[in-house]
Amino acid sequence: MNKFKNLLIIAGTGRNSGKTSLACEIIKQFGEAKPIALKISPHFHEPSAGLDLLKSDNDFNIYRELSEKGDKDSSKMLISGASAAYYIQVYDNNAGRAFKWLVTYLKTTNPIVCESPALRRFVEPGIFIIADSDNIVSKKDLSYIDGYADYIFNLGSSYDQLDISFDRSSWLINK
Repeated sequence: MNKFKNLLIIAGTGRNSGKTSLACEIIKQFGEAKPIALKISPHFHEPSAGLDLLKSDNDFNIYRELSEKGDKDSSKMLISGASAAYYIQVYDNNAGRAFKWLVTYLKTTNPIVCESPALRRFVEPGIFIIADSDNIVSKKDLSYIDGYADYIFNLGSSYDQLDISFDRSSWLINK
């Protein structure tokens, strides 16, 4: 499994678990490091306005987000201060291949903040966080990756509990 020390992955226990809010907060906190935002979704649908197609094949589509006006997660990440934002539509079993294409394209050691549970099965990030909320009605089964979590973040918690930093090309836990 390839390790990407500049990658921070956020997975969520369900819809409205706080994944995007947490990603946006981390992007704001580390704005000086010019973080890159990444949203990975297993849902294929017509792209909305503001998405520029970079790569497409039978298994995935990779877009660069250009709009700060939308209500899409990738737009929210740009608004939060990401230097660039990308949106990948991919079937879960191809998330690793799509990510590999993107990092080869980007050629960067900037911090990457990624919202995706599927990617954790294929790569080892610098930090892996699972976002949770007491308000989720139908929780996802993340048992296949929850043992890897560096943090379980509850939506009602303070962002200060995440004692993390980014040093040159690596996310670090300051414990």
